[in-house]
Amino acid sequence: MDIKTSFKLSKGSILKKFWEATKMKKVLLFLHE
Repeated sequence: MDIKTSFKLSKGSILKKFWEATKMKKVLLFLHE
């Protein structure tokens, strides 16, 4: 596995975590109202 591939994978996992965190925030805000 070359550097570009591993970089893409790590970038993807970071984006996925960020997206999940954003979704959780929206759900919490929705439940809070």
